[in-house]
Amino acid sequence: QKLMSFEFYIFISFQLFFISLIGIVFNQNHVLFTLMSLEILLISASLLFVLSSMCFNDITGQIFVLFLLTVTAAESTIGLVLFILFFKLRGTIDYVFLRLIYS
Repeated sequence: QKLMSFEFYIFISFQLFFISLIGIVFNQNHVLFTLMSLEILLISASLLFVLSSMCFNDITGQIFVLFLLTVTAAESTIGLVLFILFFKLRGTIDYVFLRLIYS
């Protein structure tokens, strides 16, 4: 018994993907919003891998999602630690301030 069809979940995955792309493009002044949009992008890709794995009765998509989620968790942890340290040192984490320092 299926609750919803695969097409609905694929549609949701593409919606999440495009919302996160819009968030990455239009939130270039806010580092945390960009990081959250990147996480949503990777979660939408994970959802698509799980759906294709279920559709083709193959476990490799689900195994790939486990590795992808591990990498995303490590990436977000390291990124947030760097942002916290940079905020403690400089008092801000704006892209404009970062560009002034590193250019």
